Amino acid sequence: RAGERRLSAVGAERPAGRVARGALDWRDTGRASGRLKPLAGRGKIVGGVFSGALALPGDGYVSIDAELANVLKGNYTVTAWIRTKGTVMDVLGSGTSSGCLLLVVNQGPIRGHHWTDSSGNVTQGTTAVNDGRWHHVAQVVDDANISIYVDGRLDAQAKIQGARTASTAPIHLGTRSSTSRQYS
Repeated sequence: RAGERRLSAVGAERPAGRVARGALDWRDTGRASGRLKPLAGRGKIVGGVFSGALALPGDGYVSIDAELANVLKGNYTVTAWIRTKGTVMDVLGSGTSSGCLLLVVNQGPIRGHHWTDSSGNVTQGTTAVNDGRWHHVAQVVDDANISIYVDGRLDAQAKIQGARTASTAPIHLGTRSSTSRQYS
């Protein structure tokens, strides 16, 4: 549907080489299962890669409990199935200050960020994901690098600089914060 954007944890179009699987359960309550907070803005469950996807038209996003942001102090991986034709948008994030992460579509490819005490740590992918097809994207941060994967393949990697700290900001699906640019 025109103007609709989809995030999927779980379809009609199954990409070759599945790299992850999860479950998204919104049901009739307007809440996701697990540690997700209520849907903000507008959204609905639609067909996805494995069963259901969260379609976020315009201003929709989902927040995850802020205490989960503590995982950003150590090694971590964040992933999402996305389908979009948009050029610039936030896939997920927690802000733009120390201890925050951000995964965005930037002019077609994925760009990953992880803010430390001294650096924004950015790595820009090269594979376009805004072609209207499903793509599995991942940001991996370890002791040495920040890496971006698209459809199971390493797309970009950069050395991580600075000490990692925790942020008290919640992680959002579909935006970097409740007041900024949503996934579209």
